[in-house]
Amino acid sequence: MEENYYLQVLTDKNEFINIKELSQEEYLKFNQASNFMYKLDMKLFFFRMVDYDFIELKNFEKEYNVRININPLSEDIQVEIFEFFRLLHNYLSSVNLFLNQYHANVKRDYAEELFDEFDELRRTLYAEHLSYKIIYELRNEMHHSKLPSV
Repeated sequence: MEENYYLQVLTDKNEFINIKELSQEEYLKFNQASNFMYKLDMKLFFFRMVDYDFIELKNFEKEYNVRININPLSEDIQVEIFEFFRLLHNYLSSVNLFLNQYHANVKRDYAEELFDEFDELRRTLYAEHLSYKIIYELRNEMHHSKLPSV
């Protein structure tokens, strides 16, 4: 018994409306495209973590600047420093996770020539961009040794 598949839309009333009945071939193509988009979305998940952690760190900086201008001799300076290092560590760790995940994904999912090209590009970016070096080295220092000096 063959099932019927439909392309549907979700209304603002949380109801589905059928737009078109799909043939078996259309359903298989749609399912294949959906699976591809899901895999891509999961790969972008790690970038979203980096973006979220960066925004959180920048928001802390803005809020801290407002607070320090209002009360420059805050008694909560230890709490502020702790929060800054926590957010910085989260950001640096998510960058590292993102880079490691993409390294693993490219190595696993693509031909060796493409991996070599990716790896060469990654090394070139590290060599040419000071920000990449700072993020990488600061993350390693925080993770393996100590907190940076305040």
